[in-house]
Amino acid sequence: MFKVRSNRINKMYMKYRERLEKENKESVDVSVQTTVKSCWNEVDKQCQEYKPFTSTKPQGKSGWKIVRVFVSSTFTDFFNEREILVKKIFPELREWCKLRHIHLIECDLRWGVPKEATTQLVIDTCLEELNRCHEDTNGQPFFLGLIGKRYGWIPDKTDVSDELKDKFQWVDNTSITFMEILHGALRCKSPNAAFFFRSDEVIDSIPEKALKRFIDEETLSKQHLIALKKQLQKRFPDQVYDYNCKVDGMQDTAGRERVKFSELDKFSDQVLDFFKTAITNMYDDNKTSDYDEEEIEEENQKFYIENKSELVVGQDNLLKILTSYLKGEPLSDIPESDDSKSFVRDLKFWGETVPEDNMIMCIKGHPGYGKSTLLSKVVNDFLKDGYEVFYHFVGCSASSKNTETLCKRLVRALEKKVLKKDENTNHAIDGEEGSVQSSMERLKCLLPVLREQQTKLCIVIDAVNELPDCNTYNHLSWLPPRFPGNIKCIISSADTHPPTVARLTEHSCYVCEVGPINKEAAEILVSKTLKKFNKQLDKDQLSLIVSRPCATNPLWLTMLLEELRMFGDFRTLDSKIEKVSDSVDSLLTDIVNRIIAEDETGLVKKSLCLLACAIESIQLHDLSNMLGDISNKEPVAPLYWSQTRRVLSPYIKEIGVQSNISFYHMEIRRIVRQLLITNHGREWYRLLALYYTKWCPDERSRSLFAPKYCLNANLKAELLEFYDKDPAAELIHDRLRSQHFENLRCQSQATVTPLLFPVVICQFCSTKTCRKKFRIQNKDCCVVCKSSLTFKNAVANLCNFHAFGHNDKYGKCLYCNMIVPKENSNVKNMMGNVGKLCMNCSFGHVHKKCAMVSIK
Repeated sequence: MFKVRSNRINKMYMKYRERLEKENKESVDVSVQTTVKSCWNEVDKQCQEYKPFTSTKPQGKSGWKIVRVFVSSTFTDFFNEREILVKKIFPELREWCKLRHIHLIECDLRWGVPKEATTQLVIDTCLEELNRCHEDTNGQPFFLGLIGKRYGWIPDKTDVSDELKDKFQWVDNTSITFMEILHGALRCKSPNAAFFFRSDEVIDSIPEKALKRFIDEETLSKQHLIALKKQLQKRFPDQVYDYNCKVDGMQDTAGRERVKFSELDKFSDQVLDFFKTAITNMYDDNKTSDYDEEEIEEENQKFYIENKSELVVGQDNLLKILTSYLKGEPLSDIPESDDSKSFVRDLKFWGETVPEDNMIMCIKGHPGYGKSTLLSKVVNDFLKDGYEVFYHFVGCSASSKNTETLCKRLVRALEKKVLKKDENTNHAIDGEEGSVQSSMERLKCLLPVLREQQTKLCIVIDAVNELPDCNTYNHLSWLPPRFPGNIKCIISSADTHPPTVARLTEHSCYVCEVGPINKEAAEILVSKTLKKFNKQLDKDQLSLIVSRPCATNPLWLTMLLEELRMFGDFRTLDSKIEKVSDSVDSLLTDIVNRIIAEDETGLVKKSLCLLACAIESIQLHDLSNMLGDISNKEPVAPLYWSQTRRVLSPYIKEIGVQSNISFYHMEIRRIVRQLLITNHGREWYRLLALYYTKWCPDERSRSLFAPKYCLNANLKAELLEFYDKDPAAELIHDRLRSQHFENLRCQSQATVTPLLFPVVICQFCSTKTCRKKFRIQNKDCCVVCKSSLTFKNAVANLCNFHAFGHNDKYGKCLYCNMIVPKENSNVKNMMGNVGKLCMNCSFGHVHKKCAMVSIK
């Protein structure tokens, strides 16, 4: 009986406890609901009182507009999505914007706040950045909100100062993430805001040990999140997207285990589509089709110097010297090159200089030390001060690497300075208009007029060692020894190409060298570079970087910062920085190995190898074709090519409208060749040769590259077929034809046998046309390279091996093997002709070699 009574008491107690808990829960729920409702009442009030933002800020530079996309989310649960944004979505969107003369900046504030920052600084930094987004869009910022099962940290009332509350109209009892959404989208109801809700189904698959990073346990946060999603769907019905993904195990990232998501392709496509549409609606007038080629070149040059000049550090003394030189101020302690005998920059052609003429300023330095950046700063400053400057930065566009384009632009700039043009200043002499020779003649005629009129102009030409003719005899022949007194000229070159430096210093000139930067300059470079992407490091991380020995090398810093910028977790950056290699070579090696290891298609390695073996650069569409099936003329799938291009984008540069692709820096090319190229690159040269002989649609490209790649790959049969059948071969100069055929020619001597056996051509074959475009008959062309014969030619002879079947009375026709009598007066008309060598194929002792073309 006692036991029954005890059980009854326990049941009564349990019922009482359950009723008490229920009453307490209902009381809490009412309190939470009241708080949430109060917050949204305040939001509604602010939205009603909101005044549209009007910006007086000038938009963009040189016709370029700026788009900032602010990314808002809680941190620990959106690592995967942020990685996709940084490595895939934003690089593709940036390329798309670039074609429309729009500069894209992603505002990812997980990088923007140092780890030791106070709450005040966190709030001020995040919301102040949104103010910049408002300024660039007249109150309609581009905003991306990522929302899962976390509402975010809610600061106490004491954590937010009265100043910040007034400045940003802070709503109490809400999270920082919510305030970003309110300030960046809700108040202004921005049409450029998108919200992505991750499916709750993913939570069920997350391992229990990581679950607390993905869900909120506080009741207030849960209720806030429910209300936020409902309100966003109500207020932005066409701007809210749901997406799903799957848990793909755990991965260790910089010493921290994280949940890995897969199947985020739909998310990526939706984000890209939304922002492409939003940007198009706002800036539908920014299209490259509105610009002709000359305007595009000018825009490329302008945009290049404005962006480059933002990162000048550690060169104050040299900057002062260059400024003084261009202003005509006295220079002291500046070394001058010794006068030497004219070689290519012929003084006889240009005429004698006068004492008032100016010596050229030659800037040299190791690649990556900042010559282009320095000169960009000089040009930009002088333009802002009202000086007239002609500038040409080789490599900033496709046409900028063309010597003819450079000379033509220089002549045009000088002609504009001539008030009364002499009749000869616009006349092209002895050559096609626009050629280097024609430009030289016009420049020669201009110099006396400019000297007489005392014309003022600053000339800055950067990286002449990158011109395509840098290894030819006439490299820099277009550059006068000096310029007239009021015209100052600065030319730069890498010191790793001695021929260019030698050509620049053929005549007396000033010589300055760009060296490594110091620790203070390195700190500035790091901060400025990351600031462009809205990121910053704390003091310890910054000190950790600049204390490295390689921090004096701007290239090492640039590549390191690119690695850090692409790294997804700000909290584990210390570990990442500590593991970075201490030399340029090892850092670049690690980068190349990483991007190849992360690539599942194999196209990254293939692209790197093709670019490393390319003679100059490869056009974008040619490279995408090469990555596909050349034999069946099927280009690589656009999706794979886009992925590959995004991965490589930090390490390559795309030049001009046609997007000629080459490495961002020649050191990267060297490392790629060292790591990936074996057997002298024969495999990759073969691939390049097959593309240019079998598929490339552009005749000029085939004529330029097909013979060279065939020779590098030792594809003699393919080269011979190219010369026999491809119309593009007719575009190749006779001198180059002779050089190419020299590699196909039998290497044996034809003069070591007791008798000489000349090449014989029968009467029938001698009248056949061998080059249809020029209608040259076999008897009138070189038997080796098929160039036209001139008065300077020689008899073509055969070696003992290839003279088999020949004797002193009979010979065999080179083309049909028909027996041809050499001496017989009764059959005089059937004797045929003796084969000849052109001037190029017979130059020097080459005529003594066998004239038979052999592909063995």
